[in-house]
Amino acid sequence: MSAALGCVLLMAGLFAACKSSPNTYLMKVRKEEMPQYRFAEIIRQSEDRSMLNYGFLDGGFYFAAGVLPSDPFFCTLNIDLKEMEGSMQDSIRQGKTAFVITRSGKLKSGGAYQLVDEASMFFEGRNWIYYLYRRTD
Repeated sequence: MSAALGCVLLMAGLFAACKSSPNTYLMKVRKEEMPQYRFAEIIRQSEDRSMLNYGFLDGGFYFAAGVLPSDPFFCTLNIDLKEMEGSMQDSIRQGKTAFVITRSGKLKSGGAYQLVDEASMFFEGRNWIYYLYRRTD
């Protein structure tokens, strides 16, 4: 009897968690539809897979592409560090990484990079547009 009650309580807990979580909608999105995996397919075709997640918190792009960040400031953090922003801008100006990903804003100084893809995704209550840039060696 206690095993059956435990099973019922476990199932009720799982149901409650699924109903109350704000992120369950992502369970219905195939990974091929997500910008992270779409961009990863392009990045994996390149010999140089270095990338910079510019202007927003890491959104899983490094994980999806199987890339380790090459810069200590590999994404924008929720902290105001002039060193971080300067390092990222220098990286873009100097074309240090093969790819740059931005969200809801295109690169302003994209001289070393050209836009190769863009994708949108609903996340955290709004629709975001992600841009993938490749260095123009």
